[in-house]
Amino acid sequence: MNNINQQEIIDRKIVNDTTYNLVLCKDNGMKMKLWIPDYLMTNAKADENNRKSAEQNVPRPTSPQKNISSLEDKVNQIYSQLSRANDTELLELQKQIVKLNLKDLPTSQKSEINTMIVKMMRDYKTTQKTSPQLVQKLRQNILREEMVNKRRDQLSVLFCLEKEINLVAKCRKKITVENFVDLELLPFDFSYINANIAGADVSFLKHPPIGCDCIGKRICLLNNCCPEMFNSQPTYNEDGQVMIPSNMPIYECNKNCKCSKSCANRIVQRGSNIKFIIFRTEDHEWGVQAAQSIKKGTFVVEYVGEIVKRNQIDQFHHEEKQNHYLFDLNFNKEDCLYTINSWKHGNISRFIGHSCAPNLHAYSVWIDSSDPNIYHVALFASQDICNGEKLTFLHKNTSVSNNCKCDSCKVIVFQF
Repeated sequence: MNNINQQEIIDRKIVNDTTYNLVLCKDNGMKMKLWIPDYLMTNAKADENNRKSAEQNVPRPTSPQKNISSLEDKVNQIYSQLSRANDTELLELQKQIVKLNLKDLPTSQKSEINTMIVKMMRDYKTTQKTSPQLVQKLRQNILREEMVNKRRDQLSVLFCLEKEINLVAKCRKKITVENFVDLELLPFDFSYINANIAGADVSFLKHPPIGCDCIGKRICLLNNCCPEMFNSQPTYNEDGQVMIPSNMPIYECNKNCKCSKSCANRIVQRGSNIKFIIFRTEDHEWGVQAAQSIKKGTFVVEYVGEIVKRNQIDQFHHEEKQNHYLFDLNFNKEDCLYTINSWKHGNISRFIGHSCAPNLHAYSVWIDSSDPNIYHVALFASQDICNGEKLTFLHKNTSVSNNCKCDSCKVIVFQF
């Protein structure tokens, strides 16, 4: 507040993640104490001894009374209302602000707010009154400034998260992160990974028993080499699109094969070539949109996470009662030994939602693993997908009740 001659911070408190300073303001012989947020402080000098003493001796502001007898109480009342503003009012303001990108956010109103506070101080010194219109305008400006600052901070964090995700993902196409619904961020305890990681007491045995002798990019498709050796059917067409139903296994060429990395039977292992958007849905959940059109049968993304023993998850579920993002590796129809847990470690597939009528199907894919119970889970387009369409698949670990709320049938689904 540059227009006030002297300021001294004597106390601090935090309200709704914003730090407020109790400032002793002096202007032309007039003194008053005001609670001022950090983003409006510019030239206040804290007296550390006074502040420590004030922490014990200066009482916190109490709820303002109906009759405000001083300007100091009036301004403090305005600031205190920031934490008790009407929910509808804040939601309407938030809806306006969160639709804006960084370049579209309004400029700071800090100077105008400071000017209004100084005007109130000087008017009160002369007339012992404050203008209700000025008080209301000041309150609105403070609320808007607070919301704009939160949106600016959110966009900065989302930009950093997006940059980090793309550095780790090393995708051929960019992943965008956006939220035009609320002020939430991606989970901070989530780590982005490219490939499955082994959990406790889990080992990846990468010694495939066989490999083909094919040479050339298309020879493996013509010979149906690896699928045939595993008694399976031809998997991909010449455009790399899957041709078999999702209840059949996929055997891609592996490290023992003589074919090159560009072999037409190495689709999943080469990674995704799809452009994605991680976005905030109107239901205040995270989802994934296709940022391009996708043809039916196209490989979209692998579902990755931490592969853990299924009995350990059951025990953890019982003790912690937390929802987990699980995908059971139970293709062999026997007792499920392992599951993929993407709750804290995963890739973009972690944010793909459930639907009982999905546009993605999950396939079991064996590449280098010699353990029949540990394999890759690949998501392929089950239909043509439009640019901007939300991606979904049938979560195998969901417990569907009669109240399903997914887009296709509206069911409450246990979030795996």
